[in-house]
Amino acid sequence: GFPLLGTALTWFVYDVVSWGVGSYTSSIFASSTRAGTIWYMLLINVMATPGFVLTFWMGVFGRRAFQLVGFLGMALCLAVVGVSFGQAPQVLLVIVFGLQKIFDAAGPGATTFIIPGEIFPTRVRASCHGISAAAGKLGAFVGMYNFPSVEHAL
Repeated sequence: GFPLLGTALTWFVYDVVSWGVGSYTSSIFASSTRAGTIWYMLLINVMATPGFVLTFWMGVFGRRAFQLVGFLGMALCLAVVGVSFGQAPQVLLVIVFGLQKIFDAAGPGATTFIIPGEIFPTRVRASCHGISAAAGKLGAFVGMYNFPSVEHAL
């Protein structure tokens, strides 16, 4: 029904973005040196840490609220990066992208896995979680396959 459609679609959308953008982050933020690129990647991933800490309050504010705010924050940050790519200083883009990682870690990075494991009755839980995860894997393929075209269009 609708809960399965909801968990499958959110996992699909999340993985389109997560794997599509995530797999090409080192080329998006490539530096003139290998060490510079590694530094950007390290900085971006360390910036996600507050998002992981925020998940401790998920029980207070609710999984759906975290998922919604996470998706909206990710969309806003990625829109800023997309619109200003090539125009804004790379350091500023790294900061905005790092902020996106906070929304990712606190939001759909956690909730797309948690929600399907909680909302379905025990007798169908594993099947529904598996279908939702499979939709995510399809999203990962779509994101990784299409990202080079999107990047080229920018």
